[in-house]
Amino acid sequence: LSLSGITAADKVYDGSLLVTLGGGAFSGLVDGDEVTRSSSGSFADKHVGGGKTVSLVHSFGGADLGNYSLTAQASTTASITPRPLTLAGLGAADKVYDGSLLAT
Repeated sequence: LSLSGITAADKVYDGSLLVTLGGGAFSGLVDGDEVTRSSSGSFADKHVGGGKTVSLVHSFGGADLGNYSLTAQASTTASITPRPLTLAGLGAADKVYDGSLLAT
């Protein structure tokens, strides 16, 4: 029994290793058999980058699980894009005329 086709969603940098997964399907499952799975994934690091490896972890269950030898997708890829950063609240202090363009 093989599990493949799992994808990871790209995300904006949030300081975590968490990733949202989608897709995934068994191939080789006999019709009517019950095998379930839960999958999670994480980036290797939290830094911005494209095509980053996402490691996958799976747990399996179901009444017919013992009838199968499992092969599961170990990884996929996704990107972490830069988070927009806005600098606000700056102001300039009043000053006595001194002939310069400098401000504090």
